[in-house]
Amino acid sequence: MAVFFGKVRGMSGEKQNSAANQPEKRVDALHDKVNNLETLFTHLERTVQDLDSVVNEEHDQISSIKKRVSQLEQRIEDDKEDFPEDIRELL
Repeated sequence: MAVFFGKVRGMSGEKQNSAANQPEKRVDALHDKVNNLETLFTHLERTVQDLDSVVNEEHDQISSIKKRVSQLEQRIEDDKEDFPEDIRELL
């Protein structure tokens, strides 16, 4: 079918409107996809930030626990002589 002055020759009015609306439908579909991707990206970005926060908090807690365990080990080592003989053997 030939295009003549912006109209498709050989098509009824309904088909012409349908053909003219195809690019608009494609653009609308692309806009919807972009919006969905932007929403997904925003959600994923927030999730990563939340997980990063959790990891940092856990790291701080682990560091604190390691420090406390080290202090307790040193205390046990320093006070080893005060324990009964059978317990000292276990240490």
